[in-house]
Amino acid sequence: MNYEKNLPTKQDQEKKIPRIPRKNGNQRWPQSNFSQKTKRQTLPISIGLAFTKAMHLRKRFEYNKIRKTGKKFYGRALCFQFIYTNSPLPKLGITVSRKFGGAVKRNFFKRRVREVFRKKQSLFPTPIAINILPLERAKTATYEDFLEDFDRLIEQELTKEFIEEKEIELVKG
Repeated sequence: MNYEKNLPTKQDQEKKIPRIPRKNGNQRWPQSNFSQKTKRQTLPISIGLAFTKAMHLRKRFEYNKIRKTGKKFYGRALCFQFIYTNSPLPKLGITVSRKFGGAVKRNFFKRRVREVFRKKQSLFPTPIAINILPLERAKTATYEDFLEDFDRLIEQELTKEFIEEKEIELVKG
């Protein structure tokens, strides 16, 4: 049972090579393309096409403020809750419960809504904060259905209220 009976007590020391810092100090090893870190090429993105973090509703109090004091507009597949803000950018929040479906369905819905918002954000007349909720029809709705709902929101609600506000300002001023 003496397995370690004939082992030497001194271990062999590895032969150390003194390291001399050089410009290409590791030339004896081949360089692979994968080991080198390269900077990503970034394309210039105009703010009109981007959906930046500043455009996300993030805090609970923001959602609560929209829910309590905001206005509602129902499309065919989406329910919009919105308020006007002092923010220079429109903001978007998406609320999808587990009742809508599994994680894959919920994330697919959110990606579609974010993309439609990104494309339509330049058409909003004023800075606005929107929370979007899916209706039952959203489960089978297409991308075009979401586009129609956003167009209807912009045409029927936002531009009408924007024109009314401007008329009130013109009458006062």
